[in-house]
Amino acid sequence: PLHRNNTSPMQKARDQLRVLREKKERRSDEVVKLCLELLPAHQAALGDEAWTVYEQGFMAALDCGLEGLAQTYLAKLTGKFPRSLRVSALQGMLFELMGRFDDAKSVYDTIIKTEETNQLAWKRKSAVLIGQGRHEEAIKQLTKYLETFMTDYEAWQQLFELYLEENEFEKAAFCLEELVLSNPYNFWYHLKYAEVLYTMGAAHYSTARRYFAMAVKLNPSSARALFGLHLAIQRTSGSKASKKDAASTAALEPFVRSALESLYDSHPYNIMDRLGQSGGAGGGGGSGSSGGGGGVRPVGP
Repeated sequence: PLHRNNTSPMQKARDQLRVLREKKERRSDEVVKLCLELLPAHQAALGDEAWTVYEQGFMAALDCGLEGLAQTYLAKLTGKFPRSLRVSALQGMLFELMGRFDDAKSVYDTIIKTEETNQLAWKRKSAVLIGQGRHEEAIKQLTKYLETFMTDYEAWQQLFELYLEENEFEKAAFCLEELVLSNPYNFWYHLKYAEVLYTMGAAHYSTARRYFAMAVKLNPSSARALFGLHLAIQRTSGSKASKKDAASTAALEPFVRSALESLYDSHPYNIMDRLGQSGGAGGGGGSGSSGGGGGVRPVGP
């Protein structure tokens, strides 16, 4: 016999938000729509889960630049948890969205005085500086933070990006070394490390070639990794190349040429788009959670 799906719209929205939280997907437009379906109309039916949904909706509202909605959800959370440091941090993030950076910093400083090891507050202080364009100070702040929280790889990634913007390639490479060690099967980390090494010049071409090769191994269909490997091969196959480099490039060059030709044959019109892709198999450059709020990036759309 056929069975009807009697799941109510409220339950469907609730389940969708749960899935997004579990998968740590930050699909903010969708989250806002689902939260508006549930809150405040179904707050009683949600029970204690309503507060998780309010926070999830608050973070999504920040991402979408919906200041009014963020204020509404924050007021609900503050009313329920008036002494919560986590909710205080959300207030700081709302100040960031409003451009009130000094007020945000004051909130985070107060949290740190209360709880010196509060990672969220430390990271948001760095985000405030990034949002103000004060990159040198943000670098100092993140470096100090990582002295205590050395395994926060999201912070290492943000520090890498800051160093890259400042053309501090050696320091950017150091950050990527930490990231590669943290996740040796992450395609993006190997690719970015290879690109930074290649940018650093001739002394690093051989090492760059090895990391481009690893990126290709992790994601054989990446045009960007293949073309990077092709360039590195050209740089290490000249008359000044060592016997070891010459042997390696001789084995790799036919493979890379064939792979690039095949890729072009199958995607002749979007090959340049594929060269610009930095994500792929093994993970992208990191993703945020729709309910976490623990990142280092500035608040807002």
